[in-house]
Formats: sequence, C-alpha cells, structure tokens
Amino acid sequence: MLWLALLVVLYSYFEAQSIKLRRDRIAVDGLPPAFDGLRIVHISDLHSAYFGPREERLCELLRNVDGDLVVFTGDYKSRKKTKEVGVVRALEQIVRCIRSPFGVLGVLGNKDNRGMIEAIERAGIEVLSNKTKRLTIGKDAIGVAGIDGLSLEKTTRALMSVTSEMPDPSFKILLSHTPDVTPLARALGYALILCGDTHGGQLRLPLLGAPVVKTMVSRRYCRGIIREGNSILCVSSGIGTCAFPLRFLCPPEVRVLTLVSGEERKQA
Repeated sequence: MLWLALLVVLYSYFEAQSIKLRRDRIAVDGLPPAFDGLRIVHISDLHSAYFGPREERLCELLRNVDGDLVVFTGDYKSRKKTKEVGVVRALEQIVRCIRSPFGVLGVLGNKDNRGMIEAIERAGIEVLSNKTKRLTIGKDAIGVAGIDGLSLEKTTRALMSVTSEMPDPSFKILLSHTPDVTPLARALGYALILCGDTHGGQLRLPLLGAPVVKTMVSRRYCRGIIREGNSILCVSSGIGTCAFPLRFLCPPEVRVLTLVSGEERKQA
C-alpha cells in the first residue's frame, strides 16, 4: 500500500506540471455577426511565485495558439504573502508569448490585491478592476465587464455597479474570479461568464469527482462549461495549485473558446 500511495503522489505531482490545451466551440445566443468565430483564450489561477518550469510550459502552449482575446481570471500570486516582484516578472514573460488582436484582459483573484494593478498592467495585462471595456468590429460591439474576486460580498456589489454603468451592447461577457456570482450574472443578462478559483477540485476521484469543491452555490460550478438558460459559464481548472503541489485526474488547463452564433446550435 505504501508503494501505491507513493506512486499516486508521484503521478499527481507530474500531472500538476502537465498543462493541457482544451478547445471548445460554443454556440451562444445574441452574438453579433462580426464576432462570429471569436476565439477567447482563458487562463486562470497561475499561482506563480516566479517564472519556473510550469510557466515555461504555459508559454510553449501560448506560442502556438492564435487567439483574438486573452483573459486571465485572477490569482496570479501563489499565496497572499508571495513577493509580487517574482509574480510580475513571470507575467511579463508569459504575456510576451501571447498573440491577441484585442489585447489581454484580467481581473484580480482572492490571492491578489489592488496594489498589484499598476505592475500587472505594466506587464501587459489590462486589469478590469470593477470596470468594463467595449470591443468593436465595424458597427458591432460586445461589452466585457471585470470584477475583483476579493470577497463574494464585494464581488456581488461590484457586479451590480459595473453592470449599471456598462453601455448596453447586445452581448455581454463577465470576467470573475469566482463562479459564485453566476446566478446574479445570469439575471443581469450576461451571455458568457468566465471564472476560475475552484481549480476543478484539484483532486478528483474516479466516478465520484472532487471530494472538495470551492463554491458556495453549486457543485456543478466546479469546472467545465455549463449552460444555464441563455447564459454559458466556463470554469477553468486553472494552472497552479493550492495547499499542496499535486493534482489528480484534474490537469491544469488553458481553454480556447471559439464563439459561434446560437443559430448554429438551433439548426444542429
């Protein structure tokens, strides 16, 4: 039994370093025609302290990915007390590997703090700290809102505030560290909600799934793509780890989401 336990731990350590690239084609309602085929590269939960082997692997993947928009959904730092200088240097090198006509957007996670925003933006990530951004192609536009993940209460208030201030495009995307805001985001008309925070459970058991799920709303929000009514939630399993550097049946991931008109889904 000891040998089996050691093998499981060894496998889990190497799985935590093996970032997977997942591609998903998502049919969404209300997508403006000019944005049909928009590719969003979703990265979450780096949990970095410096530019190491895991970050290098991430760069290798990103060099071979053509995205239209790249988004980070928080937790750049390994821990709250992690020195920010190493994190920012890692971000600078990661951003150099990115090709993205619409740029790179990000929000803060619960490990991050607002004092990092200026340094993160110097690294090349535009931080939507309770802000919105309008993306346009010709006469078509979509709105992107970003809210900090510092606490659920603050996140909820921020979501109400930024939504009220957002110009009224026909299609809205939300970047949030936590998926727990999903019910409110759906009610506010967000078509696509991109989140992280859960690590997909980090450790998953065959058939049973994750014993521990970091969400207060629904176990369904643990990871993956969840369609609820006219909204789609994408919860990334993230890149890094917390508590211990292990993953089991839950590899780190980068997701490339290709958005297509919901009419395609209706006709399928």
